[in-house]
Amino acid sequence: MNGINPSEVSMAFPKILPVLVCLCLAAVAQAENPPAAEVSPEQVKFFESKIRPLLVEHCLACHGAEKQSGGLRLDLKTSALGQGGESGPAIVPGHPEESLLLEAVRYESFEMPPEGPLPADQITLLETWIKQGAPWPDDRPDQLTSLAHRELITEEDRNYWAFQPPREPEFPTVRLTSWPRQQIDHFILARLEQEQLAPARPADKLELVRRVYLDVIGLPPTPAQVRAFLADDSPSAYEKLVDALLASPGYGEHMARHWLDLVRYAESDGYRQDAYRPQAWRYRDYVIEAFNSDMPYDQFLTEQLAGDELPPGDPRTLVATGFLRHGVYEYNQRDVRTHWQDIVNEMTDVASDVFLGLGMGCARCHNHKFDPILQEDYFALQAFFAPVFWEDKAPLATPAQIAEYEQQLARWEEATRALRARIDEIEAPHYRALAESSINRFPPDIQEMIRKPVEERSPLEHQLASLAERQVNGSQSAVKSRLKGEVLTLWEDLQLELDKFNALKPAPLPQGPTIRDVGNLAPVTVLSTRRETREIAPRFLTVLGQAPPAIVPPAGQSSTGRRLALANWLTRPDHPLTARVMVNRIWQQHFGVGLVSSASDFGTLGEPPSHPELLDWLALRFIDTGWSLKQMHRQILLSATYRQTSRLAGETQLDQRALLVDPHNRLLWRMRSHRLNADQIRDSILSSTGELNVKAGGPSVVPEEPRRSIYTKVVRNNQHPFFTAFDAPRGTSSTSERNSTTTSTQALLLINGNWMLQRANLLARNVLRETASEKSEAAWPSLIEELYWRTVRRPPGPEEIRRAEQYIRESLYRQTQASEEDPAAQLGFAEMPQRSGFALDLSDKPEAARPAGSSGMLKGDSDFSLEAVVYLRSMYPTSSVRTIISQWNNNQNSPGWSLGVTSEKSRYRPGNLILQLIGETAAGKVEYEVIPSNIHLALNNPYYVAVTVSLNDEGETGITFYVKNLATNDPLESSTAVHRVVRGIVDPGTRLVIGGRDFNGPQSWDGLLDAIRISSARLSEEELSFHREAVGEKTVADWHFEPRPGPLKDSSPWGNHLMLNRATGGHPLQEPISDIAHMLLNSNEFLYVD
Repeated sequence: MNGINPSEVSMAFPKILPVLVCLCLAAVAQAENPPAAEVSPEQVKFFESKIRPLLVEHCLACHGAEKQSGGLRLDLKTSALGQGGESGPAIVPGHPEESLLLEAVRYESFEMPPEGPLPADQITLLETWIKQGAPWPDDRPDQLTSLAHRELITEEDRNYWAFQPPREPEFPTVRLTSWPRQQIDHFILARLEQEQLAPARPADKLELVRRVYLDVIGLPPTPAQVRAFLADDSPSAYEKLVDALLASPGYGEHMARHWLDLVRYAESDGYRQDAYRPQAWRYRDYVIEAFNSDMPYDQFLTEQLAGDELPPGDPRTLVATGFLRHGVYEYNQRDVRTHWQDIVNEMTDVASDVFLGLGMGCARCHNHKFDPILQEDYFALQAFFAPVFWEDKAPLATPAQIAEYEQQLARWEEATRALRARIDEIEAPHYRALAESSINRFPPDIQEMIRKPVEERSPLEHQLASLAERQVNGSQSAVKSRLKGEVLTLWEDLQLELDKFNALKPAPLPQGPTIRDVGNLAPVTVLSTRRETREIAPRFLTVLGQAPPAIVPPAGQSSTGRRLALANWLTRPDHPLTARVMVNRIWQQHFGVGLVSSASDFGTLGEPPSHPELLDWLALRFIDTGWSLKQMHRQILLSATYRQTSRLAGETQLDQRALLVDPHNRLLWRMRSHRLNADQIRDSILSSTGELNVKAGGPSVVPEEPRRSIYTKVVRNNQHPFFTAFDAPRGTSSTSERNSTTTSTQALLLINGNWMLQRANLLARNVLRETASEKSEAAWPSLIEELYWRTVRRPPGPEEIRRAEQYIRESLYRQTQASEEDPAAQLGFAEMPQRSGFALDLSDKPEAARPAGSSGMLKGDSDFSLEAVVYLRSMYPTSSVRTIISQWNNNQNSPGWSLGVTSEKSRYRPGNLILQLIGETAAGKVEYEVIPSNIHLALNNPYYVAVTVSLNDEGETGITFYVKNLATNDPLESSTAVHRVVRGIVDPGTRLVIGGRDFNGPQSWDGLLDAIRISSARLSEEELSFHREAVGEKTVADWHFEPRPGPLKDSSPWGNHLMLNRATGGHPLQEPISDIAHMLLNSNEFLYVD
């Protein structure tokens, strides 16, 4: 008790008691009148977009400003979270179980709303909100009176900085005239000098080159690129580098990553089914190409909003409208009206977020509580999108390509007319039955719309019916399952006849998710409140006070012209928001935070600009340079502001003052250090290991393939764990800034994850193969230096070399000690069924030890044979292979060979004995090939297996497989196969491994292995150990895993004894170099950019 006498405490207690009572009473009073709590912008957005609309829709008619049933008012924080109603507090922040509001909406006591219970998801929203502490923005004095009862838009609202056109600012003067390199720098320096601060020193060339590569193309420079920049002493070296990077294809790929986050790009529908969108990638490629070609931003914006309303002939502009197709879609939603309204709401919200930098979603249910955005404004903006129609079959081709296709298709149709008529005759009644069954599941009014002829539908009816018809058409894929007996046989025969005309049928033209208008007439946009329902015409924000839009339907097109009018308004040079919002996003990309830190909220809930004059200056220069994004990037990248170091100079007075005056560095007195995003981390790792495939464009690939992350599939409900861990958005909403969290999952993935361990092993192997033919200590510094260059792109310092050398020595000592241990204590052994003696018992656990041998038993261009007795307990549920024996690191670009058995999802069917070869073909091309035996092994059964290989024989006898089921009297089974790889299948840096491969991954044996023999020749059947157990002159290794002469001893004269495969490589330095590589890939220097 810190030296206080207990008796003193007891004597003092009567004096303390009144104080405690007063404190308790004060706490009670606080509970009745909650204090103003700090509510974050995210909490405000959640409340205004989710909770307040729910209260408005279901509660305020009885508990609002005009009527308070039971004394309860739910439109103001002071009443809702304070005194509550006659029954007490309705909402107890943090305690949903004590909140009467939740009891009422659950119909547990009071039954509210009286017209029926809330949907379950809305009750969950309320529960989540209350559990979070019921964050509710404070009531402002002007909010205590409804917006409907005061002037809706005030002069103060109109004069708000973001609603005024950018003005040419007065150019600031500075004292430190030698520092600015660009006009940008004058604005930054003037603010610093105003606060008596000074900019940091320039970044050194090593710091700067890595920063600019990662900022512009999203990839680190190669060691050669770093050395070239360091060696260039010309004054224009950096300027030339910036120009080269802006001209690189990687620029568009990296810029696209930011844009795709903004537009909620994903390649699946979301919701429960989350169906894949196989053509969504076309929009991604459009964005990349637009950035790389420096498409003017006003054109870029226009094509995405209204590409279909531009003069026809350019398929690219149709692809651009995919911007409006990235929203979530619930394929089996029967409430088509609500679903379509949700889709149009989402388009409205995203367009305002992305192009206006305003969160207008809060105005959907009521006038915005903070910004001068009326509910009418929201629906006026939505009216521009009201006519949209989802199009999936528009050909993305030029008029000439379309004409050629149609001519060829007409020839095919004429040739197959009679056949198709017979097929239609069979299918038609089933199509009708399936369609009727599907249509009948919809509400009666939707059924009526679907059955109505297209030409008789109203615009809205056609939109709703077409959305429903997606389900109807999807149901018709079940036609074949309804055909039986002779009818099915006839149908299949007719299909085969039809297939004979495939050569005449043209290849389909590319298609993708696009937008068009439903026609020349737009559906009516309706604003419904409890008081009235009225039509809303398209117009712009009231606060901007601009004339009604000039909407002109495009000539010769069935379209309203509304979205083109919206795009034309947004790209007016005097528009107060468009240019500001975009240059702020570019600034954010390079400095981590925009001049307006809330990049998609320029309203009053957002942050004011740190440098308002600079923001206006940049916006005007953006427009002056023809809306060129590359010119804007160039101005920023060449500035002295961007070239500052991020590193503090030490405990200097200047640094200490800067940290006190501007701890968040909003004034940019130094550069910001930040962590790479998920894409950059993954791509940087693959770049360091040499695996990164920089192929551009095309359909997306699974994240396991080593393409740039921008080209990997974005599946909303099944995001790859690496992207999830490092805060990549799922594409469900517009994301202007990625989070940068620090979690234990990240550490587990980077430190313990198999993928990361494999990358470190591969990096070490590459360095050893390319750098260290010499294994003496004299070679260690060059190895260590190469590791540093390939990871952190710099040479190590003397102390770093010393510490790495010390680690290598310790690791080699541990290896020596381990090799002297008894391996039998670390391996499992069991009896092989149908055989005497012991067999090696292996599991597929990653940590399981596996015997490994030297890399020199086979040559890369000579014949060989492999034999073993095997017993397999399980297969992988994936396409991974159960490996018997291999000398391969699992990289399809690295030499190797592997004998194994396929698993459940293999294209060769499960249980197939296969040989994998990776080497050169006769033409000199490196190729990976799988040679199946088409002999299938059953689980839990002993087999003798063998393969004999003649690399020079590319004919039918080049490879022969042998299999004998040891549990039956069946004869030895054999099969032959051809192969293309003829040489170069052995990598001296890769170990031979029993029951696995020379990498940490899921390709391991699960079961027993015995009598493994390797021969350096193609054996005849009579020479196989199945017929002759004695070791032959061509045998180079023969392992039987018996206690004598030793479980890992070789019975052949060659003495190719095995050792435990703790390290994943054949080089003695593989383990320590792999560990150092792993450390560097996990270092802050690698994961962060200064």
